[in-house]
Amino acid sequence: MKNINRFFFIAATISLILAIVVHVLSLSGVYVEDKVPYVSALHFVTLIVFFFAFFDLRKTPEIWDNELRKDLKMSAYYKLMFKDTPKPILVLMAAIFIYAQVDFFLSFNYGGEGGTADIRDGNYVLHNHGDIIKQLTEKEYIGYQINSLRSYSSTWMIFLVFAVSILWPKQEELKG
Repeated sequence: MKNINRFFFIAATISLILAIVVHVLSLSGVYVEDKVPYVSALHFVTLIVFFFAFFDLRKTPEIWDNELRKDLKMSAYYKLMFKDTPKPILVLMAAIFIYAQVDFFLSFNYGGEGGTADIRDGNYVLHNHGDIIKQLTEKEYIGYQINSLRSYSSTWMIFLVFAVSILWPKQEELKG
């Protein structure tokens, strides 16, 4: 495995594990951002690793060349993308994708009010595009923050498991 691919594969794997930990803690009601202030850096790491994995697919010409792929069925297309990925990782990817969709809809309308929790002039508020919907207690504010991080972490998990699946060491790289 080339060093750069190995680096991004390891970064994606570690980030996926961290995203799962953050998600589980958020589900448990732990305000992770209070204990680990830079947890949102996972957002940027996720994007960097995902884009590297996406561009790594360019090494498979059948995926990008319109002439080569025009006769491919979707199942053959996915087989090309994930040909070296072990089945348990593919099952994990499918499970995370389905779970994250359900989680998105469950967390989308947290509190029934919509809006974003914020601190304005020292007060906890819920606002929508700058219009204050209502004042929040500190406990309500933390609840909204936990829910927001839970939603983000499930999205990180989708992108990261995709990156891990794409960057999984190729068979020829393991032999060489």
